Amino acid sequence: MKSNKTKVLLVLAICLVVAVVSIFFLTNSVNGQTDYSRITHQDFNFQFNGKTIRGVAAFPDQMKRFPGILVLNPVGMGTIDNFARKGFFAVRIDFRDEKDCKEAIKQIRLHNRCTGKAGVTGFSFGGALSMVIAAKNHNVHAVVEAAGLLHPMNNIDLSKDMYAAVLFISGENDNAVSPDATRKMYEDLKKGGRPAEIYIVPGQGHGFSHEYNEIVFKKSVDFFRKHLR
Repeated sequence: MKSNKTKVLLVLAICLVVAVVSIFFLTNSVNGQTDYSRITHQDFNFQFNGKTIRGVAAFPDQMKRFPGILVLNPVGMGTIDNFARKGFFAVRIDFRDEKDCKEAIKQIRLHNRCTGKAGVTGFSFGGALSMVIAAKNHNVHAVVEAAGLLHPMNNIDLSKDMYAAVLFISGENDNAVSPDATRKMYEDLKKGGRPAEIYIVPGQGHGFSHEYNEIVFKKSVDFFRKHLR
């Protein structure tokens, strides 16, 4: 009799553990918080303007869809593999110009492993290009730009032309792209009523230490999770 009671209690304990773990992962998955240890890679090639644009996609090894991110050049830890481990369909391509990148965003949104929401991120030149790609483009829902600066020749008015949410990142001691210039872009975007955030990286220049690269990556992931739901 005592043996049967012990078995019943053991079964109940196991069921309770399974239920708690299932609820934890279900909740985290719904909120986009799950980290994935296993990722897969896939060629991401498409035809555009008579040329084959070649790239690679990285995403969790699970049969579900994920928000898309076009990575122009990594911001520290922001590689396609690291974004994939955080629950994104992350893509890099060999591009010639901004038109290739805009088409890539379209192709990402149409992919059967993407939810249909897409963002773009880049560092320095890639940060500026990410804003050029997103301007007047309803296919882009979120941008994380680091140490990038729009040029007057881009002819972009952030208060009117940007539909996406943008996270601006700049080193406090950046001599190439000053924090003041980054703050100006941030304020211009806010004038247009678009969601905008800014992070000035303490004591850093045009590039960040490993410690701050980790912080920047976490902020990037949180921002994309918030705006690519």
